[in-house]
Amino acid sequence: MTNDDIDQLVRLRDALLDHPIYANVVSVDDLRRFMEDHVFAVWDFMSLLKRLQQDMTCTRVPWLPADNPRAARLINDIAFGLKLRELQHEAAPSLAVVATVGHPIGTGRPNVCSDPGGSVQSSTRLVSPTAP
Repeated sequence: MTNDDIDQLVRLRDALLDHPIYANVVSVDDLRRFMEDHVFAVWDFMSLLKRLQQDMTCTRVPWLPADNPRAARLINDIAFGLKLRELQHEAAPSLAVVATVGHPIGTGRPNVCSDPGGSVQSSTRLVSPTAP
């Protein structure tokens, strides 16, 4: 890694640490709302990633080479990196973590349906957390 790369990373880290979200989340209610919205951001990202995998890589049998091998490699590298992080740290999938973390402060949690043929509406239905 060059000094320019390190300088760029420091600038990006500083920009993240100065993000306005830290000033806007000042109460438990603010945090609850942020976490409820964040669950759907994670779900949306994972949905997009999986759709890109379906469209830009070969996920069917028989295997055929991708039309754009560089794009396929990028998409698969992102998916692999997420899965590797889960395996290395024995972490739950990202959506499960985000949904579970908010539970103690009373956020709604997504009821992500386990039926791959389920509708978007049934996959994103919000349910109230059960009281401890």
